[in-house]
Amino acid sequence: MSFREIFVDRTDYLQVQCIGTWDMDSSRQCWSNIAQRLRQSGCRRVLLDDRELLIETSINADFDHARYVAELLRQLCDRFALLDIEENSEINHFFETVCVNRGLNLKVFLQEKDAIEWLGS
Repeated sequence: MSFREIFVDRTDYLQVQCIGTWDMDSSRQCWSNIAQRLRQSGCRRVLLDDRELLIETSINADFDHARYVAELLRQLCDRFALLDIEENSEINHFFETVCVNRGLNLKVFLQEKDAIEWLGS
């Protein structure tokens, strides 16, 4: 399965849905696209929906990836909500910790309403 992303400009945040199979190249392109959309729109909040994304990664790869994401987005984004499924919780919470420790206000959610509520607070 290939990777694709869908962008929706909401009133208070940018919504991004990722669908398909995660790999490092498509992921870096997606993060770059998010940064570009934030710069263009001036929006400072993001909801990334990864619930339809198949993720296969290692801790080492995810550490480098999270560090890259935090450096790319921390100046562009005030709040970043990552929405995913329970099966990916362990790797996502590791990703969250690395991003937060590098200055990106990112939080992982399992429920869309909780993520949207946090983005609005």
